[in-house]
Amino acid sequence: MEARIEELALCIFKSPSNEERKAAEAEIAQLAETVEFYQTAFQIIVSHSNKSVRQEVMVWITKYFKSVPPELKQFCFESFIKSLPNIDRTHLNYAEKMANEWTEEYIKVFGWPAVREKIISPENQLSSLMLAKAVCKELKRKRNQTLELFTDFAVEIFPIFVQILESQDFYLIQMAFHIANRLIKTSETAGPSKQLKEFIEPISEQFLPNLQPFYNYSSILLNIQKTIEYEKLTVEILKFLSNYVYIIKHFLDENTLSPILSYMQSIFTSNLSSKSIGKALELLYSITFRAKVVSVLSENAEYFVSNVFAPFFVLQPAEIEFMETDPALFVQTIEKEGNDWCDPRASVSHIIKKSNQIGLTAVFENLFNYLTTTLQNAENSSQIFSACDMFSSSVYKFDPQQFSELIPTLCELCDNEDFVIRAAAFKILSNAVNCKSTINAIEVCLNHLNDEAILVSYYASVSLSLTFRTIKNSEMKDELLESLRKNSVEIVDIFLRINTEFNNENIAYSLMDILEFFSDDVLPYAVSISENLLKLYEETSKSNEQQGESLIPHSINTLIECMKKMPDNTDSLKEIFSHLLQTTENLIGVCDLEEIFRIGSRIVYNSTHFDPLYWEILPYIQRNLEIEDFLCSRIRPLLSFLIDRDTNINERGVVPIILELLHSCYQRDESDGSDILNIVAGLTVKTGQLEIMQNFADVIAAVYNEDKMIYDGGVDSCVSVILCMSDFQGMSNLFGDITNEMLSEWSECEEFPFKIQTIISKFNDFVNFDFNFAINCLASSIKAIHGQINYKEDDEDDDKLVFYGDMEEEDEKTQKENNEEEDEEKDKMFALDTIGGSFGSSDMSADWFNQSELIKNFHNLMISVKSNEEIMNSLSQLLEQSGDGTDYLSCVDQMLNYAKKIQK
Repeated sequence: MEARIEELALCIFKSPSNEERKAAEAEIAQLAETVEFYQTAFQIIVSHSNKSVRQEVMVWITKYFKSVPPELKQFCFESFIKSLPNIDRTHLNYAEKMANEWTEEYIKVFGWPAVREKIISPENQLSSLMLAKAVCKELKRKRNQTLELFTDFAVEIFPIFVQILESQDFYLIQMAFHIANRLIKTSETAGPSKQLKEFIEPISEQFLPNLQPFYNYSSILLNIQKTIEYEKLTVEILKFLSNYVYIIKHFLDENTLSPILSYMQSIFTSNLSSKSIGKALELLYSITFRAKVVSVLSENAEYFVSNVFAPFFVLQPAEIEFMETDPALFVQTIEKEGNDWCDPRASVSHIIKKSNQIGLTAVFENLFNYLTTTLQNAENSSQIFSACDMFSSSVYKFDPQQFSELIPTLCELCDNEDFVIRAAAFKILSNAVNCKSTINAIEVCLNHLNDEAILVSYYASVSLSLTFRTIKNSEMKDELLESLRKNSVEIVDIFLRINTEFNNENIAYSLMDILEFFSDDVLPYAVSISENLLKLYEETSKSNEQQGESLIPHSINTLIECMKKMPDNTDSLKEIFSHLLQTTENLIGVCDLEEIFRIGSRIVYNSTHFDPLYWEILPYIQRNLEIEDFLCSRIRPLLSFLIDRDTNINERGVVPIILELLHSCYQRDESDGSDILNIVAGLTVKTGQLEIMQNFADVIAAVYNEDKMIYDGGVDSCVSVILCMSDFQGMSNLFGDITNEMLSEWSECEEFPFKIQTIISKFNDFVNFDFNFAINCLASSIKAIHGQINYKEDDEDDDKLVFYGDMEEEDEKTQKENNEEEDEEKDKMFALDTIGGSFGSSDMSADWFNQSELIKNFHNLMISVKSNEEIMNSLSQLLEQSGDGTDYLSCVDQMLNYAKKIQK
C-alpha cells in the first residue's frame, strides 16, 4: 500500500497528462474508502523522506475526510492528533489548514464536547493548540450563537497556555499568543459585563503573571539561533497586550499595567526590528487612547519625547545624502502618514497628532522644549531637521498664540545659509493647518519659492499654498491676491516645475490651491498649463513613478472648473480636449484611463457650447470598454449630455457607435437597462429614427419584467420609452398593450402613488405627446389597485364593495349624450375620479398613504386637464360618498380649494 501511494503521489506531483492524472485520482478515491489507506497515509506524513510525497498525501486525506463514514472520521482525527508532534515543522502551516477543516467537520458529527476533551486533556500540546486555533475560527464566524461556548472555552484554555509558556518552545508559545489574540478580538462582542468578567479573570489571574519571563528577555536574545523566532514571538506578545489593555480598560490597575509598561520600555531600548518597535508603539497607543490611560503618556511626556520619539526621527546617512542628490526620494522616505505600525517614524507621528487632537498639552510642551533646546545646542543641521520634523507633527492643531511666538524664529531659520535648516523650518510651516500665518511668513515663503535647493522650494510651496487655503480674513486675502497678481503666472510655473519634480499628494493639492487662488489670472494660460500637466501625467504613468493614485488629473479638473468663469470657453476647452485625446492614445494599455475619461467628461459638461470634436472620444471608449469596467457607468451620463446638446447629431455619423456602446454596456451589466433606456428614448426623439427603439425591444422587455424596476428608476425609463412610442405614428402598436400592462403591474407596488408625480413630469417634458393616451394608461393602472375599496358600511354588511370614482351610471349617461370630444374629457376625468377614489379607503396602507403628496399630484393633473366644471362635480360626488372619514374629508376639502383657485 505504501509503495503504491508513493507512486501515485509522485505521478501527480510531476504534472502528468490529464488522462494519467484522472486515472491516478480515481485510484486514490477508491483507496480512500479503506482504513488501511489512512493508516499508511499518516505513516508517510510522519516518516517519508520525500517532502513532495508528504505534502501530496496531506492534500488527499484533507480532501476525502468529509466524505468518509463517522467511524473512519474518528480514526483519522485520532491519528492526526497523534501524528502532529512528529510532522516536519515545514508542513505545520498545512497541518493547521487540516485542523481547521477537520475540527469544523468533527464538531458537526460528534459535537463540541468531543473536541473540548481533546483540547483540555490533550494527547500533546501541539494538538491542543491547533484544535484551539480551529475552534477560535469557528467562534469568530458564529460569535453571537456561541456565547456560552465562548466564555467556557476561554476559561478553560488559558491554564493550558500557562503550561505552554513554561515549555520554552517558541513555536508553541507564539501560537498560544496568537490564539489569545483571537479570543480577545472575539470577546469585544462577548456580551454582558458578567460574561466579560468571566473571560478576563483567567487572563489576569493565570496568564499575565506567567509573562514575567518575557518582560526580562535580554538573556534569551543572547541565543543567536532563536533571534528570528523571538522576533515573531515578540510581535505576537505585543499584539496580545495591545488588545488586552483595551478589553480590560475598565479593570486596568497599576499592578497589571506596571509590568506591561516595563516590557514595552525594554522593547524601545532593544535592537529588535522596526516591526517589533512599531508594535510596541501600537501598545503605547492602545494604553493611552483606546484604554484611555492618558497619564502614561502625559506624566512621562519628557521621557517619551526625548528617549522614545526623537530617536526615530534621526536622519540616516543615506537620507542626508538624498536631501541633496534626490530630494523627491527623501520626501517619499520620511513623509509616511497614518497608523502604519511597521514604520516607527510614521507611528510616532500618528501618536503625536492624536495627542494633539485630545489636548495632551504636556506632549506639545515637551516637543516645543525639545525643539528650542535642539536649536540652541545642535551640533549639525541634520539634528535641527530631525527636531523640526518631529515637531511638525504637533502643529496641526497647535495653539495659535504659541505658534505666532515661534514664527519669527522660523522666519530667521528660513533664511539660513544651510539649505537643510531652511527646509526644516519650512517643513514646520507646511504642517501648520490651523495656525495663522503672518505677513512675514508669507513673504519668506514667496522669497524661497525658487530656492537654489529644490527641497526648500518644495516645502516653501506647500507652506504658501496652505496659507492661501486657510486665510479666513477676506480683506487680507484680497490684498494678498492684488499684490501677487502681477507674478501669478510665474508662481504657477514654479508650482508646475515642483509638481514635475516631486509628483506627490502634498504638492498636487498645493497646485490645486494655487490654481483656485489665482483662478481669474491663470485663465489666459489654462491651455498651456493643462498641456504641461497632461505631459507630466503621461510621463509618470509610463515610467511607473506613480505611488498610488496620481493627483495630476485632479489639478486639471480644478483648472477646468476655473474656466467655467470664462464668457465663452469652448475654444480653450476644445484645445485641451484635443491634447486629452492624444494623451489617451498614448496611455492605452499603460495605465487605468478612468481619470482621463473623467477629465473629458468635465470638459464636455463645462463647455459653453457644444463642439463636434467631443464625439471623437467614442472610439477610445469602444477600444477600452472590455477592459475598463468603470466606463459603463461613466459613459451613460456623458452620452446623454452629448445627445442633448448636439443639434445636428444625424450629420455626425455617431449614432451606430452610440448604439453599439449601449448594447455592450447592457451585455456587461443588465441591471443598467433602465438607465440605457433613458438614453435610447432621448436618442430616438432627437434623431427621429424609429428603428432605434425597435433595436432595443429586448431591453425594454427586460426592464419591464424587472420586479424591482419601480425602485431602480425603471418607471422613469419605461415612461420615456412610452412617450417615444406614442410620439410617432404606429410606434404604440409595436409592443401591443405593453404600455398599459407596465403601468398596471407597477400599480401593484406600494410606492406607485409617489411615482405619479414623476410620470406627470415626464409627460410635461414632451410637447408633442398625446395627453389623452397618457391619462388612459395612468387611470387604468391606478384603478386596478385603488378603484375598488373594501370597507364596512355598518355591522350588518361586512363585505360591501363600493367603487369610489368608478361612477358607472354617470359614465353610461355620458356615452349616450356626449359627442366624441366630450368622451375624451370623460377619460381625463376618469383618471381624476380614480385618484380621488384612492382617498376613500378606510383601511388604506399607512406605508404608501401620504395625503400631501397625492394632493399635489392631483393638483398637477387638474392643471393639465383644466376642466373645472367636471372637476367640481367629481369632487362633490366624492364628498357625498365620503362618509365620516376625517382624513378623507380633509383631503377632499383641500382638493376642492385647489379647484376653486383654478376657477378664479
